[in-house]
Amino acid sequence: MKRRRHGSEEINLNSLLDVLFIILFVVMLKGMQNEEAVKTQMQQNIDQLQNQVESYELYEKEARVITVQVIQEQEDRYISIGDETIQLNENASVYMRTRLKNITGDLLKDVENTPVYIVFHCNKKEIYTKEFNMIDEVMTEYQDTVKEVFYKIIYEED
Repeated sequence: MKRRRHGSEEINLNSLLDVLFIILFVVMLKGMQNEEAVKTQMQQNIDQLQNQVESYELYEKEARVITVQVIQEQEDRYISIGDETIQLNENASVYMRTRLKNITGDLLKDVENTPVYIVFHCNKKEIYTKEFNMIDEVMTEYQDTVKEVFYKIIYEED
């Protein structure tokens, strides 16, 4: 028996490399297609957000602002809401609450599709808890029941 030498045999990797390059090419093409789809989707989202911002800007230009604050003049205390004032009185809290609701209701007539911002300017050092709670409850009630009403408290310092 004759022995053959095996050292001269070579493994041909050309076909294996061809397959790997084809797979690499297909993966790169898919990545480019996905990237273009993502760019298109992002541009659509940006356009949609720009339209929303423009509509909010128009919405805010038509807004009405109602200012509420407690004013003290010598011994008397008043709630100022819009152009109206209500004199605060310890004995007439139910009356004051009703009057505040009526004035606010009158100011909110015909607000359909018009935003109304009720801003309560409050100085913590000058307002009584009872007054604060009454105003806050009435204004919060309007915010909860009228969709165009937005209520905010701004705390002021001396």
